Amino acid sequence: MKVEPNPNVCNILGKIVKESHSKWGLYSPRYSTSYEEYSLIEIPKSKNIIQTNAGIPISSSNDDNLKKAMDLLGYNKVTNSYMMGPNERLGWHTNSNLPGFRTYYTLSNGKSLFKYLNPETGEVIEDWDNPGWTARTFKVSGDNLFWHSVWTGTRRFSFGFST
Repeated sequence: MKVEPNPNVCNILGKIVKESHSKWGLYSPRYSTSYEEYSLIEIPKSKNIIQTNAGIPISSSNDDNLKKAMDLLGYNKVTNSYMMGPNERLGWHTNSNLPGFRTYYTLSNGKSLFKYLNPETGEVIEDWDNPGWTARTFKVSGDNLFWHSVWTGTRRFSFGFST
């Protein structure tokens, strides 16, 4: 799941964070969820939840820096470029409408986590972000659903790439 972040990719994505400050600098989440409240949210019983929204987009998929990062990682699509604010959450979802391999780079300097249901064991895993950059890779499938969600107690920048 976690992989070693590529320093060149981190440098490129760091430029996007700095250059987009005017987009996210004054952002305030519409709602606030404590970690304790987030911990009580169960995986939905519905068959599939494809997409949820949280945070604010900080660049478009056409951004030259995002394209450079995507090329360095060997992917062909940008799936995410967002900033989530303190005590914000991204609800449980599967992204099964866009199958493929994913790599996400996240940047945070406080408590934030990626939570997922291990499709093989059925165990719910809380995978806390490292201070600074964290990189994760996983597979999204329409057959073997990969349920996942995010909570952050601080600003958290997220950049997603897929095949």
